[in-house]
Amino acid sequence: MIAPATLVTGLLFYFGFARTRAQGAYFGIDTSVLGFSSQDYLLRSVDTTFWPVSMILLLSLGAGLLHSAANRWIETVRAPGRALRLGLALAAAGLLSFGFGLLNILWRPVVSADRVFLVPMTLVLGVSAASYGGYLAVRARWAMSASSSSPPVHHRPSRFHVGVLATLVILGLFWTVGDYADGVGRQRARSLAMNLSVLPSVVVYSRSPLFLDGPGIEVRTLGRGRDRLYRYSGLRLLIHAQDKYFLLPEGWTAQSGQAIVLPDAEAVRFDFSAR
Repeated sequence: MIAPATLVTGLLFYFGFARTRAQGAYFGIDTSVLGFSSQDYLLRSVDTTFWPVSMILLLSLGAGLLHSAANRWIETVRAPGRALRLGLALAAAGLLSFGFGLLNILWRPVVSADRVFLVPMTLVLGVSAASYGGYLAVRARWAMSASSSSPPVHHRPSRFHVGVLATLVILGLFWTVGDYADGVGRQRARSLAMNLSVLPSVVVYSRSPLFLDGPGIEVRTLGRGRDRLYRYSGLRLLIHAQDKYFLLPEGWTAQSGQAIVLPDAEAVRFDFSAR
């Protein structure tokens, strides 16, 4: 089985990658151009994954405690009958949840694009609830069939079934986290695009013309001859990665805007300001 630390690290990395991919795609930037390392993706995921990852860990801990309590409860007097009904109800609820997820995938989505992570989440919850409900029902039947003079038979699922279920749950978690991160990335990109003034203002000076064009960009020529400089203003710094500056025109829009990528070597100087 996968260690909890390995699973959490994998979820954090995938979240950071999916969020960066969605946010960059909104501005027309592919993640391969950014050249982020695994550590970069991990760091970019920490601020928004604390709540969902904490919930996953708490739910896992709670599920383990409930499983132990359920086994003890089934063995008590008159509990097997109630455990059987609970198991059947839980299995039915799981099948309904799984059916809702399939409905969104195969027929007509009923959730918004930013909440599409609810679809794999219902699939994961459905498979888990149906499987555990079936386990409770079978476990209760074995307890009920045991004679009073003999100890109850402990019916345990095979390692194969547990392994398959664990694999499905882990894949579902990555699917859920990926869709959630995708929605977070799009939301942050839209929020940023509506208020580009929160990004640092950039002025680029170059000895050769860079032919930068976009809404809000202003070009001025300074000096003459060999001392001539080209000054480009009206730019905002989106991100700096791998010795490249990713800039946006101040009048950037999702319909007509484009991102500008400048390596350090092409500019004489970059001036940044908070205004």
